[in-house]
Amino acid sequence: MKILQEILNSKVLLEEGKIEFEDVKLVDSTLEQTAETLKSILRPSDLTLKEVYCQFLSCTEKTLVKSIKKYSLFRSKIWRYALMKILDEKEYLPVDIDFKSEKTTFSLSKERNDLQIIQIGPNKEVKIPTHYHLGIEKGNKRFILQAQDDFDIFCISFFYEKNDEGIIDEFVKHIDEWIKENNFYKKAKISPNGKFIDVKDYTWKDVFLDEDVKKQLVLNIVDFFEKEKIYKANGISSKCGLIWEGPPGTGKTLTAKILANVLNDITFIWVTPDDVFTPKDVANIYDMARELSPSIVFFEDADLFCTQRSLGSDNRVLGEIMNQLDGLVPLEGVVTIFTSNDPGTMEKALIDRPGRFDERIEFLLPKKDIIIKLLKNFLDIPHYNDKDLPEIAENIETMKLSGAHIKRVCDLATIYAINEKSLKGDIAVLDKEHFFKALNKMQKIKIKAVKKDDYLEPREYGPIRSRVVENTEKKSILGKVISEIQSNKR
Repeated sequence: MKILQEILNSKVLLEEGKIEFEDVKLVDSTLEQTAETLKSILRPSDLTLKEVYCQFLSCTEKTLVKSIKKYSLFRSKIWRYALMKILDEKEYLPVDIDFKSEKTTFSLSKERNDLQIIQIGPNKEVKIPTHYHLGIEKGNKRFILQAQDDFDIFCISFFYEKNDEGIIDEFVKHIDEWIKENNFYKKAKISPNGKFIDVKDYTWKDVFLDEDVKKQLVLNIVDFFEKEKIYKANGISSKCGLIWEGPPGTGKTLTAKILANVLNDITFIWVTPDDVFTPKDVANIYDMARELSPSIVFFEDADLFCTQRSLGSDNRVLGEIMNQLDGLVPLEGVVTIFTSNDPGTMEKALIDRPGRFDERIEFLLPKKDIIIKLLKNFLDIPHYNDKDLPEIAENIETMKLSGAHIKRVCDLATIYAINEKSLKGDIAVLDKEHFFKALNKMQKIKIKAVKKDDYLEPREYGPIRSRVVENTEKKSILGKVISEIQSNKR
């Protein structure tokens, strides 16, 4: 809009006789925008884009060559950053492009004001041009480069004199080598849009998992990367797919953050449902994973976009995920992890086929011994009687609470103690009654949540009954509903 307004203003001044054509100079615009707009507004018969290029390159229209390179969109930021750094090295020099015809003169400046802030590391940002359209010179050779995002791809166009093709190959090779040595996404923890994720505070001390789950994680992830060469030597695929399944709050997300932190030499790509809308989004994610391998692609809540085809869901994203996992394009050194609270809704052809997903790891609700460890971890500051924990843990196990629920129980118990002024200095002193009061509160919350789930099928009441109804009076509405369902089934 800025350049268009400038052109319109110039047109008015020309018509009023206040300036001559020689006085028209347009700065800080792309070649194509300027040339095409001037062509349509000022002197259609006097200006063509090819003339701009040919005059700059000292060639004819017959010897003017255009070549295009297309990349996945994720390369846009690193490529534009690399170009900026290479131009700073002065081996390749950006050049202003001046155009002159019989009645028109305008300039296109190498200086850019349309800048974008990007992350090149955790808490580290730089400004780079949103796109490039400029002349570049090395020695006595020149070319014109245009680099910009084009919907779902990153597109780079080169214009050069036919005999100078070698400088383009040399320039592209120089860029690729710079990116290979300086790629700030390599070994990083990032989202598909290139945002860095801070996971440095998460360690194995923050999660309490069943020993069998830990062994499966080591075997399928840690060993996979550490022993990749041995696996390949024995004919085992160097790609792997895992499904982490289990109720909410059982540690799936926390475990992923820990893995992202402790696997220092692995690129970790964290994907949420908000990152996946089209098949191209999926392709872009896996292009990133291949280029930055060894890598982990972690799809959080994958059941939201991989539902069964029989349920009438949009199959395009699902289809692209299956294509990528089938390895039509090799996925060397890539581990895919899907998390799901409800794997029963996911497409069977995706999750039940080895080669796409090789293992399903269950994150179960914690047992008594793990619950005690969780309670001690969450009660690091308040005072409590260690002898009370086994009884409290038994009640929690009976209620089938997750780790997230247990954290809330501890918080509530502490709040109740503070409100009752059960303090030692400023630190809360908890007794069993504070915990039981918190457990009662938690149970009421869970019952209300179940009452609101009117859409639940009868088959889904089984696990609900096991974690709630056993501790609920039979006169409750939920108990009556379940009794009716069970009677009907008999």
